[in-house]
Amino acid sequence: MLRKWLIRSIALAIVALLFGGIIGLFNLRFNQGDVFPPYSSLRADPLGVSILYESWIRLPAHSARQDYSPELKSDEGSGKALLILGADLPQLRFSNRAESETFRLFLETGGVILLGQEVHRSDSLKEENTGKRDSKNRKSGADKSSGSPHDSPQAEDRQTNPPAKKDGSDIAPAMNNLQGERLVELWNFEVSHRPLAIGNQGQSISVQATNASSTQTLPPLTVHDGWYLTALTNAWHPLFLARGLPVVMERKVGRGRIVIMTESYWLSNEAMQQDRNSVFLAYLLRDVRELIFDESHLGIVSNPGIADLIRKYGLHGLVISLFVLAALFIWRNSVSLIPPLSDDTWDGASKRVMGRDSGAAFANLLRRSVPSSDLVAVCVANWRETKSLSGQSSGTIQQVEAILKTGAAVGSEPESKRRPVEVYRAISICLKRHRK
Repeated sequence: MLRKWLIRSIALAIVALLFGGIIGLFNLRFNQGDVFPPYSSLRADPLGVSILYESWIRLPAHSARQDYSPELKSDEGSGKALLILGADLPQLRFSNRAESETFRLFLETGGVILLGQEVHRSDSLKEENTGKRDSKNRKSGADKSSGSPHDSPQAEDRQTNPPAKKDGSDIAPAMNNLQGERLVELWNFEVSHRPLAIGNQGQSISVQATNASSTQTLPPLTVHDGWYLTALTNAWHPLFLARGLPVVMERKVGRGRIVIMTESYWLSNEAMQQDRNSVFLAYLLRDVRELIFDESHLGIVSNPGIADLIRKYGLHGLVISLFVLAALFIWRNSVSLIPPLSDDTWDGASKRVMGRDSGAAFANLLRRSVPSSDLVAVCVANWRETKSLSGQSSGTIQQVEAILKTGAAVGSEPESKRRPVEVYRAISICLKRHRK
């Protein structure tokens, strides 16, 4: 018995250690956040933006939240900024007309929408975005590195596309005519790519993006990838230029504004630690009290269910209690709580009780409850109580009474002179004779 309990205890300890190790591993991964996509506010590693999220919460009279719903819930944008970081801007689009209307009201009421492109994309998408326009520019022999906006690809776009209103009011009718169109088509801009120079070790050489705003003096930004923006309307105002191409643009929409960046890196945890540009951040988030980090475009969507309700109302203890009760129920029905007797407890005088039928059980019960000398007397007493229901004639009853008296069955004589067997046989013969 001791050996069995020792083996069970060791096995249980091994299972507990394995279970605890798995939980610790998952906690480590989720705390670090590398299971989430890049530029998610849930990531604490260099590719996340959790530093901006947590820092903003700690500011007085400021708040931040993470949005996991597929659609924007709030159409009141006063003092709010919606951050869509790490997005594939050429493919980003509204899902339906209601969502576009919510975005329009969010902007017109003073909201800020900040779009950030994901860097280090594949060459196939880069070639698709550049298209025939870059090949025409190469054939024309224009100097693309001169730094003049008129010599860059967006100059051709401005010539072939008539400029819209400079106040940005053209964005509202575009949203009203939405039929699953992409944002680059609705908001009149394009995202293209031109590779950076390659160094000796095969890595792209970063370049500096200088301030292009005529009203603000902003420190330069470090550009790590070759993405650039093309404005198809004069409503867009470039804020930073790299190699003469816009990398950050802004436009007014009602009381709000839209800011597009070719790199979400400038808001990432890595940039906050190694290359923080506080003046640029203060300019982007001016007059903003609440940050909304959109996670749905990264594939992190909340589907309300039982688990969400348990986390929301703190029902973890109830769930654990139910699991414990279920384990106790299974244990009770699988293992007997009465310890089995060992073979040493059995001696030669005692034997195990083997199974018998109901007749043997009744005889055993009578043998233990009624002594053999009083058996006929007990039968007589019970027979007298039920003789009116037995249907016997008065003559038969008198003969049975006479047999009992002559046989001394009622206990009037000493136990040694009683003859219960002879009295029982005589009564049986008498009853059988009268039945015939």
